[in-house]
Amino acid sequence: MKNGGKQSNDKQARGPRTASIITEQRKNVVDSGAHVVFDFTNLHKPAVSDLALVLTARLQTPPSESVWAREIHPRTAEILRALRLDHMFPRYPDPDHLH
Repeated sequence: MKNGGKQSNDKQARGPRTASIITEQRKNVVDSGAHVVFDFTNLHKPAVSDLALVLTARLQTPPSESVWAREIHPRTAEILRALRLDHMFPRYPDPDHLH
């Protein structure tokens, strides 16, 4: 530990937040046969670990299976486009488009 044995306030604030988001996200993951949907509804700032779950799922599933992301915040989507990773986070279609 640095700073005379004290932990950084940044690490303390980030740790519990990330854990609670991952727990909430796992409850919102829907597995429907060959499709996995990560629901980011009401999550305005997904952590890197949240986005890493989607990337891992996409890289570990066969091309014939679908991995979707629902309700990615517009600012997060903009960053993913800038990094050229947006194709890894296809948006889940609206219910109107599924019929």
